[in-house]
Amino acid sequence: MTLPPQCNLFAVRSEDPDFLFAMERSLRTRGFASTWRPSNNWLVAFAPLPGGQPDDADVLNAGLAFAEGRDEVTGSQTAPFNETFSRIARLADEQPESLYQVAGNFSFLRFRRDGGVTLARSCSGRVPIYWWSKSDRLVLATRLHFFPQLLPDSFTLDPFTNAVWTNGHCLFPDGRTFLTDVRCVERGGYASFGSTATTPQTGTYWPQMSSGWPKDALADRHARLRELLTSAVRRDLHPEGGNLLTLSGGLDSCCLAVVASRLAKRRIATWSLLPERGLNYETEKTFISPLAELCGFERSWEVSVDLEKRAERLEMAPPIVFQVLHPALCDLPRVNSEWPVRVLIGGEFADEVCGSFCTVPDWMRKASIAQLAQSVARGDSSARDVARWLKHRWLNLTGHPLVPLPLELPSLIRPELRAEYAEWRDREQRRAAGDPGDWRYLRLRLRHEEFPAMNWEACSALGIRRSVPFMDRDVVELAFGCHPFDLIRPGNKKLLKAAMEGHVPPPILHQPHKRDWGLKSRAESLQLPWQIQLPMTLAPIIRPDWLPKPPKIVSYREKSSLTQLVTIDKYLLAVGKHC
Repeated sequence: MTLPPQCNLFAVRSEDPDFLFAMERSLRTRGFASTWRPSNNWLVAFAPLPGGQPDDADVLNAGLAFAEGRDEVTGSQTAPFNETFSRIARLADEQPESLYQVAGNFSFLRFRRDGGVTLARSCSGRVPIYWWSKSDRLVLATRLHFFPQLLPDSFTLDPFTNAVWTNGHCLFPDGRTFLTDVRCVERGGYASFGSTATTPQTGTYWPQMSSGWPKDALADRHARLRELLTSAVRRDLHPEGGNLLTLSGGLDSCCLAVVASRLAKRRIATWSLLPERGLNYETEKTFISPLAELCGFERSWEVSVDLEKRAERLEMAPPIVFQVLHPALCDLPRVNSEWPVRVLIGGEFADEVCGSFCTVPDWMRKASIAQLAQSVARGDSSARDVARWLKHRWLNLTGHPLVPLPLELPSLIRPELRAEYAEWRDREQRRAAGDPGDWRYLRLRLRHEEFPAMNWEACSALGIRRSVPFMDRDVVELAFGCHPFDLIRPGNKKLLKAAMEGHVPPPILHQPHKRDWGLKSRAESLQLPWQIQLPMTLAPIIRPDWLPKPPKIVSYREKSSLTQLVTIDKYLLAVGKHC
């Protein structure tokens, strides 16, 4: 059985035929399965992920190269496939802002015969699309690592973006990436280049927000969510196994375990990050152990939350030019060596679409003082919600709405970068203040969240697929179609709990929403040794008095930040030497 087609792409436009010939010869020895010349000045290389079929003649004849979603745009079409692809090509050429009319999550490149090109990134953002230009050369890729790995040019770290990620937030400010002058297309967005242009016209085609709220019964939406999750899991996971679920013991991953094993009939293994043995460990096992019996996991891995060693684990990530922050991604090479992983699946973004603290800003915008008072009187809301309501109303009134961005960068970052970030954050906040639409905070979360790019880079480097069912387009659009009152108060995750009622054991379904095991307070006070001399290539990022020797004792957050920077700098240097 084949899995959904997913593919890494690398494309170069140049007027130098000798350069293209040499590049084509090089790419054939670098793991790319095939190459294609859509026009005289273009060279495109394909590296499909295992289990998926490459683009066929109908796709290439339409001037298209899909990174993902080819199956989704044709799955519900009654017209012949070549007509479907021709329609997509016309939209990309003439009205890329209308690509929302095409169903599914799709990422593709559309090459025109005159040498122009349009880049379209999916609504889920699962596959990033990057671009870089130099003189007459335009380079496109689905992995940032490809730029220094495959091109003869020298690349340097972008100080601003690398500094931003040291705060533990995954975002590309204004499309800037870890590499200077390499840009990323926005989720649900496009970039269109003319035949000789090296600067694109950019925009977004998604989300398209409708006015008003649906009149269908809530029960229909609950059933719809369960159906969508089951369909996404059945599509993404391999029926013969090799599917690894990041199982925290929380509601979202527990529900996915049931969806995958019981509803979609897929075999799964689990990876869990758990507290050290003690009271918190036993509490988490009360949720995980019954699931293991219910779902019959193929295999399970447990990793202890050891803050003293957690920063060091960042160095265990796949050796790519990208900051990899997620503990499961850092441990993935080890797990994959013991048990070949085909697909990594997780419950990320369920907080945003099913109702949680992420929903509070949008809930507050829609709740009148009378509705809030009634909610408190019923016991659905607490007195704390009244304080929150006043805070959010005041922030909105003064033009400083809550945005999902860190307040400031760490003190170890150069002062000018911290000032640049403060100015950028202020612009984003003013932009949000001028947005009167529904679900403003949820849309901001979508716009600024780039953990899918991190996951694609780390997983596809190992030939592993990534499944994030709660971020699928249909699931997010279902959330947009709900009123915030349908998601929270009383309690959280109302949408998911109702969808999985009767399928997930009640003690697990109605567990406490968040458990941090006291890690936050411990991390804030934890001091750790630092012994490594920093490379001077990090001078544009780290403040001068920390170079080349930082203090011998640093905070947990500072050690994590330094490790992130040292690791990506090391891999960029290694790739550069290789080239």
